[in-house]
Amino acid sequence: MTAPIFEDYALGKKTLSDSKIYLFSWRKKLLALPAYHWLLMVFLLVLIPHLSVLPMWLTGWTMLMIVLQVPVVKLGLSRLTSGRLKRIFNPLKIFSLFVISFFVWINFNQSFSVEFTVGLLLAVFSAKICEFYNRRDGYILLNLSLFILATAFLLRQDIGVVLIGLPVFFATLIGFIALNDKDEQTPTKRLNTLDLLVLPALPLLVVLFVFFPRIPPLWSLPISGDKAETGVSETMSPGDFSNLSRSSELAFRVEFLNTPPSRFDMYWRGLVYESFDGATWRMNDELMQVYSPRHETTPPHWAQIKQGGFYDYRVILEPTQQYWLFALDYPIPYDENYMYLTNSFTLQSLMDVTKQLSYTVHSYPDAVIGKALDANQRQINLEIPKGNPQSQQFAQKMYEQSGHDPEKYVQNIQTYIQAQGFKYTLSPPRLHNHRIDEFLFDTKAGFCEHYASSFTFLMRAAGIPARVVGGYQGGELGADGKSWEVRQMDAHAWSEIWLENKGWVRIDPTAFIAPDRIENGMNNTTQKSADELFGNDIKGKWYYQQFRLFKMFNRYSDQISYYWQKQIVGFNQDKQKNALSKWFNIHNIQEQFIVLITLLGGLILLFVFWVMQKRKKRYHPLDLPLMLLSKKLTKVNPILAKATSEPYLSWLDRVGKEILDKKTIQEVQGLYRQYRYGQHKANQQTIKKMNQLTKEVLNSFHQKH
Repeated sequence: MTAPIFEDYALGKKTLSDSKIYLFSWRKKLLALPAYHWLLMVFLLVLIPHLSVLPMWLTGWTMLMIVLQVPVVKLGLSRLTSGRLKRIFNPLKIFSLFVISFFVWINFNQSFSVEFTVGLLLAVFSAKICEFYNRRDGYILLNLSLFILATAFLLRQDIGVVLIGLPVFFATLIGFIALNDKDEQTPTKRLNTLDLLVLPALPLLVVLFVFFPRIPPLWSLPISGDKAETGVSETMSPGDFSNLSRSSELAFRVEFLNTPPSRFDMYWRGLVYESFDGATWRMNDELMQVYSPRHETTPPHWAQIKQGGFYDYRVILEPTQQYWLFALDYPIPYDENYMYLTNSFTLQSLMDVTKQLSYTVHSYPDAVIGKALDANQRQINLEIPKGNPQSQQFAQKMYEQSGHDPEKYVQNIQTYIQAQGFKYTLSPPRLHNHRIDEFLFDTKAGFCEHYASSFTFLMRAAGIPARVVGGYQGGELGADGKSWEVRQMDAHAWSEIWLENKGWVRIDPTAFIAPDRIENGMNNTTQKSADELFGNDIKGKWYYQQFRLFKMFNRYSDQISYYWQKQIVGFNQDKQKNALSKWFNIHNIQEQFIVLITLLGGLILLFVFWVMQKRKKRYHPLDLPLMLLSKKLTKVNPILAKATSEPYLSWLDRVGKEILDKKTIQEVQGLYRQYRYGQHKANQQTIKKMNQLTKEVLNSFHQKH
């Protein structure tokens, strides 16, 4: 598309080339859109990856500015912004940009975050669209579009962004091609040019990904944490975990580097709740101590637990917008850069987990933690709020009957729960004021948090320090048969009691009444409760089949996401070093740079050679004998030289006038016409015959002259 035609579109003038577009199919109609309309479509497409991240009002405003260009152009209003009215329009545009930027600043809590800078870029983009008049504006906006598209990968690195971003990226490249079209509608040529741009870049992409050194960032910007928190929270109330049990969303994925534990022993601890007000359990920051391997060379006494065997594994945690991490009992962080270990043996990240996070952990399941309990820890883990008198009396009486033996007391509580008809249900009844009393003596039906909360209360009422641990239990083996998938439905709460010379000991009261939940996992428990969830009629069974199909699709999509995160996003400095050493025998940065430069140089040479071959003029096999004839005749008589733009048949007419044998010239013309413009393909015999005829023409010419 030439500049005047593009500007005619931008200024709302009618063109005669619109009718050409109707000659194509709908796919080619789309590819053959005039450059101005194609660019408007690209501007809309680059906003799609940001819809789930940036505020809707900002993306909505930008979309409105783009869509409004259509009626503005159709009505010719864009011409009004030139000349004298430009003095009014420009200050108005600048004022609106400042207003939008101010609202972006307010929306992100006046913080200089990644989302704020992306939002600011979008505000500038929406303002620039209002002065989209010529090809120069188109180039500027297309380059801005590429920047906006690239910022989507700053906020999310999952494969979904890639699947959305790649088609948008190709559409943006076609936008550049459309701006340089010599003809308005050239769908095939646009695709061919796109191939010329993309295909040579693929080897370069692979070489840079594998060999370019992974350099750590010099600085980092925070990502806003104003999105909804997911998963286990810092408080626990009856109903919290049962709500999570309805979600099959992936919480994290685990890859064991040695022999994994059984599902029964997979207790993924995340938070420890030590404060209880009668309704809600909370973490107690007063008791928390933190050990950072990055800042402390010698771990404190409570962190020295490396006893017996250990589990070595890598966790890929989904975004939670929270700072706690999950690990098996009892973890020691492997990565020293961004993790803390607390004295409750939970892991914490330096910042909220706003994107997928991969970390490696060693867990020592046989370790003894908290052998010594100071007075403050004991007091807090024995506190019980006012209320629930029946439960307090029951605990004291049962403890006395157990001979003040904590372990025997636990066994008696287990016997009581198993004998009194307690139920494990996904839909527990609602509790009111004295929640522990109501659960233990009235409803006797609940989820894991009901059992953990009530059991811990009974322990404290008997004078045994106890606390609640929140996290996940179990998991499901992934489709690859190697990694484990832990979902929100696996959220679980259990208890820890303190015993003399044994420290903190895990007790899971849910296993007293629902051992299947622990042994087989929450997924199987949910499947067994399908009648309860979907009904037993035909419609309910149909819904259950749809649910199973969705789960299967969800599982495989999670598996693809896992491989993407592990092999591509997680290809960090350590993985690159190991890969180069294993595959290419490269052991230091000097060798890495030599190989990188060599491969880049080779690719550049191949690209230059490829371009030269593409630009090299292709000749028909029958052209070559005639070219040789022209060269020989020119030496004798320069007048017979073939002009560059002269067709061979016309040139042969001129040669025929200078020779005696007119029949031979006619044979040459007939043979050339048949195989050059006809449907027949020239073979070796045809070329041999043409060579023979050209020799006869040359001999006939020499006979005359």
